[in-house]
Amino acid sequence: MTKTNIKVISSGKSIDELIKTTIEQLKHNGYEFLAIALAQQTEFYRTDAERLELVKEYVTLI
Repeated sequence: MTKTNIKVISSGKSIDELIKTTIEQLKHNGYEFLAIALAQQTEFYRTDAERLELVKEYVTLI
């Protein structure tokens, strides 16, 4: 999968907030299929570190 050019501010957000924001940004920018994939994949990643690395596969964190 190719990483999108979307940038998401991560400062001061919990991992759950970050995932929610990322999904919203993916949908807003026409990547509905990636938003669905991210939502499904987060169910298989248990630790915050794993989930953070997953988010980084989709967007750039700033």
